[in-house]
Amino acid sequence: MKPNYLFKTRRQAIARARRKYSIKDYTGAIAEWEELLERNEDDALAWLGRFDCLLKLERKDEMLQIGDRVCELWPQSEAAHNNFACILLESRQYEKACQHFDTALAIAPERNMYYFNAGLAYKGAGKLNEAAICFEHVLEQEPEHQRALEFLSQLYLDFGLGDKLIDLSMRLRMLRPGYTFPLQRRLFAMMNNPDIPELEIAREVSLMRSALVSRPDRKLPNRPVKVAWLLCSYSLRYLRYVLPAMKRYRQESEFEFVALVNNPSLPLDECKNLFDHVYATESSTLDAFKKLLEQYPIDVLIDSAGQMPNNLLQFYSARIAPLQISWPFFQSRTELALMDQAFVDEHIHPVIPEQNKSEQKNVINLSDRLTHLPTGQHFYDGDDTVALTVAPIEQNGFVTFGVVADPIQINQQSAQAIAAIVKSVPNSNVKIIHHLLPSTLIERQLGQLFEIAGLHADQVSYLPRSSLFSKRYECFTQVDILLSPFPLTDDMALLDALWMGVPVLAMANTTIGQCRAASILSAADLTEYLTDSIDAYVNRGIELASNKAELPSARRSLRARLKTAPITQVQEFVEYFFSRLDAL
Repeated sequence: MKPNYLFKTRRQAIARARRKYSIKDYTGAIAEWEELLERNEDDALAWLGRFDCLLKLERKDEMLQIGDRVCELWPQSEAAHNNFACILLESRQYEKACQHFDTALAIAPERNMYYFNAGLAYKGAGKLNEAAICFEHVLEQEPEHQRALEFLSQLYLDFGLGDKLIDLSMRLRMLRPGYTFPLQRRLFAMMNNPDIPELEIAREVSLMRSALVSRPDRKLPNRPVKVAWLLCSYSLRYLRYVLPAMKRYRQESEFEFVALVNNPSLPLDECKNLFDHVYATESSTLDAFKKLLEQYPIDVLIDSAGQMPNNLLQFYSARIAPLQISWPFFQSRTELALMDQAFVDEHIHPVIPEQNKSEQKNVINLSDRLTHLPTGQHFYDGDDTVALTVAPIEQNGFVTFGVVADPIQINQQSAQAIAAIVKSVPNSNVKIIHHLLPSTLIERQLGQLFEIAGLHADQVSYLPRSSLFSKRYECFTQVDILLSPFPLTDDMALLDALWMGVPVLAMANTTIGQCRAASILSAADLTEYLTDSIDAYVNRGIELASNKAELPSARRSLRARLKTAPITQVQEFVEYFFSRLDAL
Protein backbone atom coordinates (compact mmCIF):
# COMPACT_ATOMS: atom_id res chain seq x y z
CA MET A 1 0.00 0.00 0.00
CA LYS A 2 1.43 3.38 -0.99
CA PRO A 3 2.30 5.93 1.71
CA ASN A 4 0.01 8.57 0.16
CA TYR A 5 -2.93 6.17 0.33
CA LEU A 6 -2.17 5.35 3.95
CA PHE A 7 -2.02 9.04 4.80
CA LYS A 8 -5.29 9.64 2.98
CA THR A 9 -7.15 6.82 4.72
CA ARG A 10 -5.81 7.95 8.14
CA ARG A 11 -6.96 11.49 7.45
CA GLN A 12 -10.40 10.22 6.42
CA ALA A 13 -10.66 8.05 9.58
CA ILE A 14 -9.74 11.04 11.74
CA ALA A 15 -12.36 13.16 9.99
CA ARG A 16 -15.02 10.47 10.52
CA ALA A 17 -14.10 10.12 14.21
CA ARG A 18 -14.27 13.90 14.74
CA ARG A 19 -17.60 14.12 12.90
CA LYS A 20 -19.12 11.40 15.12
CA TYR A 21 -17.66 13.11 18.20
CA SER A 22 -19.27 16.42 17.16
CA ILE A 23 -22.73 14.80 16.93
CA LYS A 24 -22.17 13.02 20.26
CA ASP A 25 -21.86 9.56 18.74
CA TYR A 26 -18.99 8.76 21.10
CA THR A 27 -19.26 4.98 20.69
CA GLY A 28 -18.94 5.33 16.93
CA ALA A 29 -15.99 7.70 17.35
CA ILE A 30 -14.26 5.16 19.61
CA ALA A 31 -14.65 2.51 16.88
CA GLU A 32 -12.89 4.84 14.38
CA TRP A 33 -10.04 5.58 16.79
CA GLU A 34 -9.62 1.88 17.60
CA GLU A 35 -9.41 1.06 13.88
CA LEU A 36 -6.55 3.54 13.59
CA LEU A 37 -4.82 1.95 16.59
CA GLU A 38 -5.04 -1.47 14.94
CA ARG A 39 -3.00 -0.05 12.06
CA ASN A 40 -0.56 1.80 14.30
CA GLU A 41 -0.58 1.17 18.05
CA ASP A 42 1.62 4.25 18.62
CA ASP A 43 -0.82 6.69 16.97
CA ALA A 44 -0.84 9.41 19.66
CA LEU A 45 -3.86 11.25 18.22
CA ALA A 46 -5.94 8.06 18.20
CA TRP A 47 -5.08 7.33 21.84
CA LEU A 48 -6.06 10.87 22.86
CA GLY A 49 -9.28 10.77 20.81
CA ARG A 50 -10.31 7.47 22.33
CA PHE A 51 -9.53 8.78 25.82
CA ASP A 52 -11.72 11.88 25.28
CA CYS A 53 -14.64 9.72 24.06
CA LEU A 54 -14.33 7.44 27.11
CA LEU A 55 -14.41 10.54 29.29
CA LYS A 56 -17.68 11.65 27.69
CA LEU A 57 -19.17 8.17 28.20
CA GLU A 58 -17.86 8.06 31.80
CA ARG A 59 -16.25 4.65 31.19
CA LYS A 60 -13.79 5.22 33.99
CA ASP A 61 -12.42 1.69 34.26
CA GLU A 62 -11.23 1.83 30.64
CA MET A 63 -9.79 5.30 31.20
CA LEU A 64 -7.76 3.96 34.10
CA GLN A 65 -6.35 1.25 31.83
CA ILE A 66 -5.19 3.59 29.05
CA GLY A 67 -4.50 6.79 30.99
CA ASP A 68 -0.79 6.08 31.48
CA ARG A 69 -0.34 5.39 27.75
CA VAL A 70 -2.11 8.62 26.76
CA CYS A 71 -0.02 10.72 29.15
CA GLU A 72 3.15 9.01 27.91
CA LEU A 73 2.34 9.89 24.28
CA TRP A 74 1.10 13.39 25.17
CA PRO A 75 3.47 14.52 27.94
CA GLN A 76 2.70 18.20 27.26
CA SER A 77 -1.10 17.87 27.25
CA GLU A 78 -2.28 19.44 30.50
CA ALA A 79 -5.87 18.35 29.74
CA ALA A 80 -4.83 14.69 29.41
CA HIS A 81 -2.94 14.77 32.72
CA ASN A 82 -5.78 16.60 34.50
CA ASN A 83 -8.53 14.31 33.15
CA PHE A 84 -6.57 11.18 34.05
CA ALA A 85 -5.79 12.60 37.50
CA CYS A 86 -9.50 13.29 38.10
CA ILE A 87 -10.33 9.65 37.34
CA LEU A 88 -7.54 8.55 39.68
CA LEU A 89 -8.93 10.88 42.35
CA GLU A 90 -12.41 9.35 42.05
CA SER A 91 -10.80 5.89 42.31
CA ARG A 92 -8.98 6.96 45.51
CA GLN A 93 -5.54 6.52 43.91
CA TYR A 94 -4.47 9.73 45.59
CA GLU A 95 -0.68 9.48 45.28
CA LYS A 96 -0.78 8.86 41.54
CA ALA A 97 -3.42 11.57 41.08
CA CYS A 98 -1.10 14.05 42.83
CA GLN A 99 1.68 13.27 40.33
CA HIS A 100 -0.52 13.94 37.30
CA PHE A 101 -2.05 17.09 38.78
CA ASP A 102 1.50 18.34 39.42
CA THR A 103 2.38 17.67 35.77
CA ALA A 104 -0.74 19.50 34.57
CA LEU A 105 0.12 22.48 36.79
CA ALA A 106 3.71 22.56 35.54
CA ILE A 107 2.34 22.88 31.98
CA ALA A 108 -0.52 25.28 32.80
CA PRO A 109 0.12 27.00 36.16
CA GLU A 110 -2.63 29.54 35.47
CA ARG A 111 -5.43 26.91 35.66
CA ASN A 112 -7.03 27.47 39.05
CA MET A 113 -9.27 24.40 38.72
CA TYR A 114 -6.17 22.19 38.60
CA TYR A 115 -4.99 23.62 41.93
CA PHE A 116 -8.35 22.84 43.55
CA ASN A 117 -8.33 19.27 42.22
CA ALA A 118 -4.73 18.84 43.35
CA GLY A 119 -5.75 20.04 46.83
CA LEU A 120 -8.38 17.30 47.01
CA ALA A 121 -5.83 14.68 45.93
CA TYR A 122 -3.23 15.83 48.47
CA LYS A 123 -5.91 15.86 51.20
CA GLY A 124 -6.87 12.28 50.29
CA ALA A 125 -3.21 11.24 50.36
CA GLY A 126 -2.82 12.69 53.85
CA LYS A 127 -0.43 15.45 52.65
CA LEU A 128 -2.29 18.22 54.42
CA ASN A 129 0.39 20.92 54.07
CA GLU A 130 0.45 20.52 50.28
CA ALA A 131 -3.38 20.48 50.24
CA ALA A 132 -3.50 23.75 52.18
CA ILE A 133 -1.02 25.36 49.75
CA CYS A 134 -3.21 24.36 46.78
CA PHE A 135 -6.40 25.71 48.36
CA GLU A 136 -4.61 28.93 49.34
CA HIS A 137 -3.54 29.37 45.71
CA VAL A 138 -7.15 28.89 44.57
CA LEU A 139 -8.30 31.63 46.95
CA GLU A 140 -5.58 34.00 45.76
CA GLN A 141 -7.13 33.82 42.27
CA GLU A 142 -10.78 33.38 43.35
CA PRO A 143 -11.33 34.86 46.84
CA GLU A 144 -14.99 33.74 46.83
CA HIS A 145 -14.40 30.07 45.93
CA GLN A 146 -16.71 28.55 48.58
CA ARG A 147 -15.50 24.93 48.46
CA ALA A 148 -11.85 25.97 48.73
CA LEU A 149 -12.77 28.17 51.70
CA GLU A 150 -14.54 25.28 53.43
CA PHE A 151 -11.74 22.75 52.84
CA LEU A 152 -9.07 25.23 53.90
CA SER A 153 -10.95 26.25 57.04
CA GLN A 154 -11.12 22.58 58.08
CA LEU A 155 -7.38 22.18 57.48
CA TYR A 156 -6.62 25.32 59.50
CA LEU A 157 -8.85 23.95 62.24
CA ASP A 158 -6.87 20.68 62.28
CA PHE A 159 -3.57 22.61 62.31
CA GLY A 160 -4.75 24.88 65.14
CA LEU A 161 -4.18 28.01 63.03
CA GLY A 162 -6.78 30.11 64.79
CA ASP A 163 -5.91 33.51 63.27
CA LYS A 164 -6.20 32.24 59.69
CA LEU A 165 -9.38 30.35 60.54
CA ILE A 166 -11.05 33.50 61.89
CA ASP A 167 -10.37 35.25 58.62
CA LEU A 168 -11.72 32.41 56.47
CA SER A 169 -14.83 31.96 58.59
CA MET A 170 -15.75 35.63 58.22
CA ARG A 171 -15.38 35.37 54.43
CA LEU A 172 -17.58 32.25 54.36
CA ARG A 173 -20.21 33.95 56.49
CA MET A 174 -20.33 36.90 54.08
CA LEU A 175 -20.71 34.52 51.12
CA ARG A 176 -23.36 32.33 52.78
CA PRO A 177 -25.32 34.36 55.36
CA GLY A 178 -27.42 31.39 56.53
CA TYR A 179 -24.42 29.10 56.94
CA THR A 180 -23.78 28.79 60.68
CA PHE A 181 -20.84 26.34 60.78
CA PRO A 182 -18.26 29.02 59.82
CA LEU A 183 -19.63 31.12 62.68
CA GLN A 184 -18.95 28.28 65.08
CA ARG A 185 -15.49 27.60 63.71
CA ARG A 186 -14.66 31.29 63.95
CA LEU A 187 -15.85 31.41 67.56
CA PHE A 188 -13.77 28.40 68.61
CA ALA A 189 -10.69 29.86 66.95
CA MET A 190 -11.22 33.11 68.83
CA MET A 191 -11.74 31.35 72.16
CA ASN A 192 -8.47 29.48 71.71
CA ASN A 193 -6.54 32.67 70.98
CA PRO A 194 -5.51 34.40 74.24
CA ASP A 195 -4.70 37.62 72.36
CA ILE A 196 -8.35 38.30 71.43
CA PRO A 197 -10.23 40.43 74.01
CA GLU A 198 -13.21 38.92 75.79
CA LEU A 199 -15.43 41.74 74.52
CA GLU A 200 -14.77 40.70 70.92
CA ILE A 201 -15.55 37.07 71.76
CA ALA A 202 -18.79 38.17 73.45
CA ARG A 203 -19.74 40.09 70.31
CA GLU A 204 -19.14 36.95 68.23
CA VAL A 205 -21.32 34.87 70.57
CA SER A 206 -24.07 37.43 70.11
CA LEU A 207 -23.74 37.15 66.31
CA MET A 208 -23.98 33.36 66.54
CA ARG A 209 -27.09 33.50 68.69
CA SER A 210 -28.76 35.80 66.18
CA ALA A 211 -27.90 33.33 63.40
CA LEU A 212 -29.67 30.49 65.21
CA VAL A 213 -33.36 30.16 65.88
CA SER A 214 -34.15 31.38 69.39
CA ARG A 215 -33.94 28.52 71.85
CA PRO A 216 -36.89 27.51 74.03
CA ASP A 217 -36.94 28.68 77.63
CA ARG A 218 -35.38 26.15 79.95
CA LYS A 219 -37.66 25.33 82.84
CA LEU A 220 -38.11 22.44 85.18
CA PRO A 221 -39.81 19.67 83.18
CA ASN A 222 -42.70 17.59 84.33
CA ARG A 223 -42.01 13.97 85.23
CA PRO A 224 -41.22 11.70 83.53
CA VAL A 225 -38.59 13.63 81.58
CA LYS A 226 -38.82 12.88 77.85
CA VAL A 227 -35.33 12.10 76.51
CA ALA A 228 -35.35 12.06 72.70
CA TRP A 229 -33.04 10.96 69.89
CA LEU A 230 -33.36 12.35 66.35
CA LEU A 231 -32.78 9.10 64.50
CA CYS A 232 -30.60 8.42 61.49
CA SER A 233 -29.29 5.01 60.43
CA TYR A 234 -25.99 5.50 62.29
CA SER A 235 -27.51 6.59 65.61
CA LEU A 236 -30.03 3.72 65.45
CA ARG A 237 -27.17 1.21 65.04
CA TYR A 238 -25.54 2.65 68.17
CA LEU A 239 -28.76 2.78 70.21
CA ARG A 240 -29.44 -0.91 69.61
CA TYR A 241 -26.53 -1.52 71.96
CA VAL A 242 -27.21 1.00 74.71
CA LEU A 243 -30.96 1.56 75.07
CA PRO A 244 -31.98 -1.90 76.39
CA ALA A 245 -29.47 -1.56 79.26
CA MET A 246 -30.47 2.04 79.92
CA LYS A 247 -34.11 1.00 80.17
CA ARG A 248 -33.15 -1.80 82.54
CA TYR A 249 -31.44 0.51 85.04
CA ARG A 250 -33.48 3.72 84.71
CA GLN A 251 -36.26 4.80 87.03
CA GLU A 252 -39.25 4.50 84.72
CA SER A 253 -41.23 7.14 86.56
CA GLU A 254 -38.39 9.60 86.03
CA PHE A 255 -37.36 9.15 82.37
CA GLU A 256 -39.00 8.09 79.11
CA PHE A 257 -37.22 7.48 75.80
CA VAL A 258 -38.53 9.03 72.59
CA ALA A 259 -37.57 8.42 68.95
CA LEU A 260 -38.00 11.29 66.48
CA VAL A 261 -38.24 9.76 63.01
CA ASN A 262 -38.28 11.59 59.67
CA ASN A 263 -36.75 8.84 57.55
CA PRO A 264 -39.19 6.30 56.04
CA SER A 265 -36.38 3.77 55.53
CA LEU A 266 -35.87 3.32 59.29
CA PRO A 267 -37.59 0.22 60.74
CA LEU A 268 -40.51 1.60 62.77
CA ASP A 269 -41.32 -1.75 64.41
CA GLU A 270 -37.79 -1.97 65.84
CA CYS A 271 -37.99 1.65 66.98
CA LYS A 272 -41.22 0.89 68.84
CA ASN A 273 -39.51 -1.98 70.66
CA LEU A 274 -36.48 0.14 71.61
CA PHE A 275 -38.27 3.35 72.66
CA ASP A 276 -41.23 4.21 74.86
CA HIS A 277 -42.63 6.57 72.22
CA VAL A 278 -42.02 7.02 68.48
CA TYR A 279 -42.94 10.40 66.98
CA ALA A 280 -42.77 10.22 63.19
CA THR A 281 -43.25 12.76 60.43
CA GLU A 282 -43.41 12.01 56.72
CA SER A 283 -41.68 15.27 55.85
CA SER A 284 -38.00 15.76 56.66
CA THR A 285 -38.21 19.55 56.88
CA LEU A 286 -37.47 21.52 60.01
CA ASP A 287 -40.95 23.10 59.97
CA ALA A 288 -42.55 19.65 60.05
CA PHE A 289 -40.54 18.77 63.13
CA LYS A 290 -41.43 21.99 64.88
CA LYS A 291 -45.12 21.28 64.36
CA LEU A 292 -44.63 17.72 65.63
CA LEU A 293 -42.86 18.94 68.77
CA GLU A 294 -45.56 21.50 69.45
CA GLN A 295 -47.93 18.56 69.72
CA TYR A 296 -45.47 16.24 71.53
CA PRO A 297 -42.93 18.38 73.44
CA ILE A 298 -39.63 16.88 74.58
CA ASP A 299 -37.27 17.88 77.38
CA VAL A 300 -33.85 16.57 76.27
CA LEU A 301 -32.49 15.93 72.77
CA ILE A 302 -29.39 13.72 72.42
CA ASP A 303 -27.15 13.66 69.35
CA SER A 304 -25.55 10.25 68.71
CA ALA A 305 -24.41 10.81 65.12
CA GLY A 306 -21.89 13.67 65.37
CA GLN A 307 -20.04 14.21 62.11
CA MET A 308 -21.52 11.25 60.23
CA PRO A 309 -22.77 12.12 56.70
CA ASN A 310 -26.42 11.93 57.82
CA ASN A 311 -25.96 13.66 61.18
CA LEU A 312 -28.94 16.08 60.95
CA LEU A 313 -26.96 18.87 62.65
CA GLN A 314 -29.17 21.47 61.00
CA PHE A 315 -31.97 20.40 63.33
CA TYR A 316 -29.81 20.91 66.40
CA SER A 317 -28.89 24.39 65.17
CA ALA A 318 -32.60 25.28 65.39
CA ARG A 319 -32.65 24.49 69.14
CA ILE A 320 -35.71 22.23 69.01
CA ALA A 321 -35.28 21.11 72.66
CA PRO A 322 -34.67 23.00 75.92
CA LEU A 323 -31.61 20.84 76.65
CA GLN A 324 -29.37 19.44 73.88
CA ILE A 325 -26.63 16.91 74.62
CA SER A 326 -23.95 15.24 72.57
CA TRP A 327 -23.31 11.59 73.47
CA PRO A 328 -21.21 9.89 72.39
CA PHE A 329 -19.21 13.04 71.62
CA PHE A 330 -17.56 13.10 68.18
CA GLN A 331 -14.89 15.70 68.90
CA SER A 332 -16.79 17.81 66.38
CA ARG A 333 -15.97 21.49 66.61
CA THR A 334 -19.06 22.44 64.65
CA GLU A 335 -21.28 20.37 66.90
CA LEU A 336 -20.38 21.66 70.36
CA ALA A 337 -21.70 25.17 69.72
CA LEU A 338 -25.15 23.66 69.24
CA MET A 339 -25.10 21.62 72.45
CA ASP A 340 -25.54 22.54 76.09
CA GLN A 341 -23.43 19.63 77.25
CA ALA A 342 -21.17 16.95 75.80
CA PHE A 343 -20.53 13.65 77.58
CA VAL A 344 -16.86 12.86 77.01
CA ASP A 345 -13.82 11.17 78.49
CA GLU A 346 -10.15 12.12 78.72
CA HIS A 347 -9.32 10.56 75.34
CA ILE A 348 -12.10 12.26 73.41
CA HIS A 349 -11.51 15.58 75.11
CA PRO A 350 -8.57 15.89 77.53
CA VAL A 351 -9.01 17.76 80.80
CA ILE A 352 -6.89 20.90 80.47
CA PRO A 353 -5.24 22.17 83.67
CA GLU A 354 -6.29 25.76 84.37
CA GLN A 355 -2.72 27.06 84.15
CA ASN A 356 -2.22 25.44 80.71
CA LYS A 357 -5.41 26.58 79.02
CA SER A 358 -3.84 29.59 77.34
CA GLU A 359 -1.20 27.31 75.79
CA GLN A 360 -3.73 24.93 74.21
CA LYS A 361 -4.51 26.89 71.07
CA ASN A 362 -5.63 23.89 69.06
CA VAL A 363 -7.90 22.33 71.71
CA ILE A 364 -11.47 23.46 72.30
CA ASN A 365 -11.71 24.88 75.80
CA LEU A 366 -15.34 24.96 76.81
CA SER A 367 -15.05 23.12 80.10
CA ASP A 368 -18.43 24.30 81.37
CA ARG A 369 -20.09 22.30 78.58
CA LEU A 370 -18.20 19.05 79.18
CA THR A 371 -19.11 16.18 81.47
CA HIS A 372 -16.21 13.73 81.85
CA LEU A 373 -17.70 10.29 82.36
CA PRO A 374 -15.92 8.22 85.04
CA THR A 375 -15.89 4.87 83.18
CA GLY A 376 -15.11 6.07 79.68
CA GLN A 377 -17.34 7.51 77.00
CA HIS A 378 -19.11 4.19 76.35
CA PHE A 379 -20.52 1.29 78.20
CA TYR A 380 -20.90 -2.15 76.68
CA ASP A 381 -23.51 -4.75 77.54
CA GLY A 382 -22.36 -7.97 75.88
CA ASP A 383 -24.58 -10.97 75.23
CA ASP A 384 -23.38 -13.76 77.52
CA THR A 385 -25.56 -16.36 75.79
CA VAL A 386 -23.33 -16.26 72.70
CA ALA A 387 -20.76 -19.03 72.95
CA LEU A 388 -17.06 -18.50 72.26
CA THR A 389 -15.62 -20.38 69.30
CA VAL A 390 -12.24 -21.85 68.41
CA ALA A 391 -9.73 -19.40 66.96
CA PRO A 392 -9.50 -19.85 63.15
CA ILE A 393 -5.71 -20.28 63.40
CA GLU A 394 -6.26 -23.55 65.28
CA GLN A 395 -8.23 -24.95 62.34
CA ASN A 396 -6.45 -23.28 59.42
CA GLY A 397 -2.84 -23.13 60.58
CA PHE A 398 -2.49 -19.50 59.44
CA VAL A 399 -3.55 -16.10 60.75
CA THR A 400 -6.73 -14.44 59.46
CA PHE A 401 -6.92 -10.70 59.99
CA GLY A 402 -10.21 -8.76 59.96
CA VAL A 403 -10.94 -5.12 59.15
CA VAL A 404 -14.36 -3.56 59.74
CA ALA A 405 -14.15 -0.86 57.09
CA ASP A 406 -16.31 1.44 55.06
CA PRO A 407 -14.65 3.25 52.13
CA ILE A 408 -14.93 6.53 54.08
CA GLN A 409 -13.35 5.02 57.21
CA ILE A 410 -10.05 3.93 55.72
CA ASN A 411 -7.44 5.96 53.84
CA GLN A 412 -4.41 4.95 51.80
CA GLN A 413 -2.05 5.21 54.80
CA SER A 414 -4.26 2.85 56.77
CA ALA A 415 -4.49 0.40 53.86
CA GLN A 416 -0.70 0.44 53.47
CA ALA A 417 -0.19 -0.23 57.19
CA ILE A 418 -2.66 -3.15 57.10
CA ALA A 419 -1.03 -4.49 53.93
CA ALA A 420 2.43 -4.26 55.54
CA ILE A 421 1.21 -6.44 58.43
CA VAL A 422 -0.44 -9.02 56.17
CA LYS A 423 2.58 -9.24 53.83
CA SER A 424 4.92 -9.76 56.80
CA VAL A 425 2.97 -12.69 58.24
CA PRO A 426 3.43 -15.84 56.09
CA ASN A 427 0.27 -17.32 54.50
CA SER A 428 -1.98 -14.79 56.23
CA ASN A 429 -4.96 -13.03 54.66
CA VAL A 430 -7.38 -10.26 55.52
CA LYS A 431 -11.19 -10.29 55.55
CA ILE A 432 -12.98 -6.99 54.94
CA ILE A 433 -16.12 -6.89 57.10
CA HIS A 434 -19.09 -4.66 56.23
CA HIS A 435 -22.81 -4.78 56.92
CA LEU A 436 -23.71 -3.92 53.29
CA LEU A 437 -21.76 -6.79 51.73
CA PRO A 438 -22.03 -8.30 49.21
CA SER A 439 -21.66 -5.01 47.31
CA THR A 440 -19.80 -4.66 44.02
CA LEU A 441 -19.15 -0.96 44.68
CA ILE A 442 -17.68 -1.47 48.17
CA GLU A 443 -15.63 -4.46 47.07
CA ARG A 444 -14.23 -2.54 44.08
CA GLN A 445 -13.38 0.57 46.11
CA LEU A 446 -11.70 -1.29 48.96
CA GLY A 447 -10.11 -3.83 46.59
CA GLN A 448 -8.43 -1.01 44.64
CA LEU A 449 -7.24 0.55 47.89
CA PHE A 450 -5.52 -2.66 49.04
CA GLU A 451 -4.24 -3.47 45.56
CA ILE A 452 -2.43 -0.13 45.48
CA ALA A 453 -1.08 -0.95 48.95
CA GLY A 454 0.48 -4.13 47.53
CA LEU A 455 -1.91 -6.95 48.47
CA HIS A 456 -2.85 -9.57 45.87
CA ALA A 457 -6.53 -10.24 45.24
CA ASP A 458 -6.21 -13.75 46.75
CA GLN A 459 -5.03 -12.21 50.05
CA VAL A 460 -8.22 -10.12 50.41
CA SER A 461 -11.74 -11.51 50.88
CA TYR A 462 -15.06 -10.00 51.91
CA LEU A 463 -17.18 -11.03 54.87
CA PRO A 464 -20.74 -9.70 55.38
CA ARG A 465 -21.70 -8.58 58.85
CA SER A 466 -25.30 -9.58 59.50
CA SER A 467 -27.76 -6.70 59.66
CA LEU A 468 -29.67 -8.71 62.28
CA PHE A 469 -28.60 -7.43 65.69
CA SER A 470 -28.88 -10.91 67.22
CA LYS A 471 -26.28 -12.21 64.71
CA ARG A 472 -23.79 -9.34 65.02
CA TYR A 473 -21.10 -11.58 66.52
CA GLU A 474 -21.00 -14.22 63.78
CA CYS A 475 -18.47 -12.54 61.49
CA PHE A 476 -15.89 -12.34 64.30
CA THR A 477 -15.75 -16.12 64.63
CA GLN A 478 -13.81 -16.13 61.35
CA VAL A 479 -10.93 -13.78 62.29
CA ASP A 480 -7.98 -14.09 64.65
CA ILE A 481 -7.01 -10.40 64.95
CA LEU A 482 -9.10 -7.32 64.17
CA LEU A 483 -7.17 -4.35 62.74
CA SER A 484 -8.91 -1.06 63.48
CA PRO A 485 -8.56 1.24 60.45
CA PHE A 486 -7.97 4.97 60.52
CA PRO A 487 -8.93 7.79 60.37
CA LEU A 488 -12.37 6.43 61.45
CA THR A 489 -13.43 3.33 63.30
CA ASP A 490 -16.61 1.45 64.20
CA ASP A 491 -16.78 1.66 68.01
CA MET A 492 -19.26 -1.09 68.69
CA ALA A 493 -17.69 -3.49 66.19
CA LEU A 494 -14.44 -3.26 68.18
CA LEU A 495 -16.30 -4.17 71.36
CA ASP A 496 -18.19 -7.03 69.68
CA ALA A 497 -14.86 -8.43 68.48
CA LEU A 498 -13.31 -8.20 71.96
CA TRP A 499 -16.39 -9.92 73.42
CA MET A 500 -15.76 -12.83 71.03
CA GLY A 501 -12.12 -13.08 72.15
CA VAL A 502 -10.58 -11.33 69.14
CA PRO A 503 -7.63 -9.01 69.93
CA VAL A 504 -8.19 -5.54 68.46
CA LEU A 505 -5.20 -3.51 67.29
CA ALA A 506 -5.73 0.26 67.11
CA MET A 507 -3.74 3.48 66.84
CA ALA A 508 -4.25 6.39 69.23
CA ASN A 509 -3.74 9.80 67.68
CA THR A 510 -5.53 13.10 67.18
CA THR A 511 -8.23 12.14 64.66
CA ILE A 512 -11.81 11.45 65.74
CA GLY A 513 -11.70 7.71 65.09
CA GLN A 514 -8.33 7.21 66.73
CA CYS A 515 -9.41 9.05 69.89
CA ARG A 516 -12.48 6.86 70.08
CA ALA A 517 -10.44 3.67 69.67
CA ALA A 518 -8.16 4.86 72.49
CA SER A 519 -11.22 5.57 74.63
CA ILE A 520 -12.62 2.06 74.11
CA LEU A 521 -9.41 0.11 74.69
CA SER A 522 -8.52 2.18 77.77
CA ALA A 523 -11.96 1.68 79.32
CA ALA A 524 -11.65 -2.02 78.47
CA ASP A 525 -8.26 -2.21 80.31
CA LEU A 526 -6.66 -3.47 77.08
CA THR A 527 -4.12 -0.76 76.36
CA GLU A 528 -1.58 -3.39 75.27
CA TYR A 529 -3.44 -3.34 71.93
CA LEU A 530 -3.08 0.44 71.57
CA THR A 531 -0.20 1.98 69.58
CA ASP A 532 0.87 5.59 69.07
CA SER A 533 2.24 5.63 65.50
CA ILE A 534 1.87 3.84 62.16
CA ASP A 535 5.24 2.09 62.59
CA ALA A 536 4.26 0.89 66.06
CA TYR A 537 0.87 -0.24 64.67
CA VAL A 538 2.58 -2.35 61.99
CA ASN A 539 5.19 -3.80 64.36
CA ARG A 540 2.60 -4.66 67.02
CA GLY A 541 0.36 -6.33 64.42
CA ILE A 542 3.25 -8.51 63.23
CA GLU A 543 4.16 -9.32 66.84
CA LEU A 544 0.59 -10.36 67.71
CA ALA A 545 0.33 -12.60 64.65
CA SER A 546 3.75 -14.16 65.24
CA ASN A 547 2.78 -15.37 68.71
CA LYS A 548 0.45 -18.09 67.47
CA ALA A 549 0.02 -19.68 70.89
CA GLU A 550 -1.31 -16.38 72.28
CA LEU A 551 -4.26 -16.10 69.89
CA PRO A 552 -6.17 -19.18 71.14
CA SER A 553 -5.42 -18.08 74.70
CA ALA A 554 -6.84 -14.59 74.01
CA ARG A 555 -9.90 -16.26 72.51
CA ARG A 556 -10.64 -17.88 75.85
CA SER A 557 -9.66 -15.03 78.21
CA LEU A 558 -10.62 -11.68 76.65
CA ARG A 559 -14.32 -11.88 77.53
CA ALA A 560 -13.54 -12.54 81.18
CA ARG A 561 -11.14 -9.57 81.22
CA LEU A 562 -13.76 -7.38 79.59
CA LYS A 563 -16.37 -8.28 82.21
CA THR A 564 -14.22 -6.80 84.99
CA ALA A 565 -13.24 -3.65 83.06
CA PRO A 566 -14.88 -0.22 83.61
CA ILE A 567 -16.55 -0.32 80.18
CA THR A 568 -18.88 -3.18 81.18
CA GLN A 569 -19.97 -1.66 84.51
CA VAL A 570 -23.32 -0.83 82.97
CA GLN A 571 -25.33 0.01 86.08
CA GLU A 572 -22.68 2.42 87.37
CA PHE A 573 -22.54 4.20 84.02
CA VAL A 574 -26.31 4.48 83.55
CA GLU A 575 -26.94 5.74 87.08
CA TYR A 576 -24.26 8.40 86.66
CA PHE A 577 -25.66 9.36 83.23
CA PHE A 578 -29.16 9.97 84.62
CA SER A 579 -27.81 11.81 87.66
CA ARG A 580 -26.08 14.21 85.27
CA LEU A 581 -29.30 14.68 83.29
CA ASP A 582 -31.08 15.48 86.53
CA ALA A 583 -28.42 17.98 87.51
CA LEU A 584 -28.58 19.69 84.13
